[in-house]
Amino acid sequence: MTRLDIIKKQYDMACHNLLVYSSNYLMDSPKTGFELEWKQAKAECELLEEWLEELPGSFKTIKFVGTINSYSRKLNLDKVPYFDLITIEGRDEIVRLFQMTPEAGSDILNGAYDVERHRRYDKGLSTDIIFTVTNFSQRIVSWEWKENDQKEDF
Repeated sequence: MTRLDIIKKQYDMACHNLLVYSSNYLMDSPKTGFELEWKQAKAECELLEEWLEELPGSFKTIKFVGTINSYSRKLNLDKVPYFDLITIEGRDEIVRLFQMTPEAGSDILNGAYDVERHRRYDKGLSTDIIFTVTNFSQRIVSWEWKENDQKEDF
């Protein structure tokens, strides 16, 4: 176990705590009665993020494999759709909550994701996706289909 592993684990826990004490999934405001805990968790997340970026061997992009569990979208004032939230189930069976950048979400918004997922499933191919999250911001900036010959049985 390295220093980087320990700090990443602490960062994940701090982000979890911030989510628990937040009034919404954007984690931008505290629950009533938990203002102090929210403020402490937010400060801890910010400090750990700085430490992660300073460590040698740290990376600013994270890639993981999973499948899209659900997503929601909204329309902005110009009636252009954008992602509100997306949940992704990873290989470790942990469901993660993210937002996506508009560029990364365009294929999902226009339905291409569902069409390709069904095509891959019918052919016995993996429906897993490799997601790229940058700078520990919890925003997905790109995704691509995992290439392999067969679905993996669990």
